[in-house]
Amino acid sequence: MATDWLQTITKLTKLQRLGLHWCNLSMVLPPSPFNASNSLSDITLSGNEFSSSWIFPLVFYLSSSLSSLDLSSNKLQGEIPLSLRNMTSLTGLYLYRNQFTGEVPHLALPSSLIDLYLSENMFTGDATSVVKLQSAIKTNGGGLNPPPPPPTRVLTIA
Repeated sequence: MATDWLQTITKLTKLQRLGLHWCNLSMVLPPSPFNASNSLSDITLSGNEFSSSWIFPLVFYLSSSLSSLDLSSNKLQGEIPLSLRNMTSLTGLYLYRNQFTGEVPHLALPSSLIDLYLSENMFTGDATSVVKLQSAIKTNGGGLNPPPPPPTRVLTIA
């Protein structure tokens, strides 16, 4: 699946959540013709060692109505693209533990964002200039904190 994962995903037209974290996926170009899904709302591709900026157009093609995008713990470099601003339904963006550079990209961020995690990158400038979000985000070492670990599920047997 590591080489044809994108073709497989594009055939799942009713898919709502995609979680392919730590799968060692390779970067692939979208097939032609390509139909974006309107049902896919959450994409998690963390820990796949993506380094190319091609991941952003790829994600845009996967869904036209994303609410959550997690590309954390990859090796993404350069600046966050301004085209991210066009993802008007995006409320959660998780880009921590990458190698992004430049100023904290307040102009590239959709106004719909509620959760934003940018820590452990190589941004310069003042992170507080981007924090005009509805949720409380704390600054830490020039970046924004990663999310807390997921809650532990408890099974109670009566």
